[in-house]
Amino acid sequence: MNPFLRAEFKTFETRDLLEWPRLARRTGGQVAEEKHIVLNDWGELEDDLRQRLKGRNFTRMIMFRNFDVGRLKLVLSSGTDRTKDSPLWRADDFDYDHTAQPAGKSPDEIVYVHRVNPHTAPFTVLNLGEEHTAAQEDLTEQLGPYDGVSIYDSACLERVAYNEHWFIRSPLEALLFVYSLRGDEDQE
Repeated sequence: MNPFLRAEFKTFETRDLLEWPRLARRTGGQVAEEKHIVLNDWGELEDDLRQRLKGRNFTRMIMFRNFDVGRLKLVLSSGTDRTKDSPLWRADDFDYDHTAQPAGKSPDEIVYVHRVNPHTAPFTVLNLGEEHTAAQEDLTEQLGPYDGVSIYDSACLERVAYNEHWFIRSPLEALLFVYSLRGDEDQE
């Protein structure tokens, strides 16, 4: 990697998130690679993420998405594991009905995520369905060695259904961190 870019990345952690678009353009999208964190096991995720958010004085909600680690390279290059060919989910009363009300969104402009309050211990998952409930749950409990996790800034996504959100900024701008387990680097 270019030493100039390396210096830019080192100072990025202390910059305001509003600098994302400028940095992403200047570095050709390589910002995401610097956001990749490798853990030994999923039990480390909450503490690591909490510390990284605290270091940025990040006070908003985050969006949590797990994906197949085979798509890690795609996430690091585009900010999302979804492509234009990804399926649109369509569970009644759960996802946006793209058939009944076409929105002109391609699948890579859409993400299905959990809205999470990272400032509680353990994290609180906000289920914003009709019940508007919040529950403390371990989102890593079902994750295995072939999973990855992308963390997005909630301010960069628009909620249109229970768990469906549309990017209002590019996925690379919305992406805060990407997590995978040690050994998954082979998937890049």
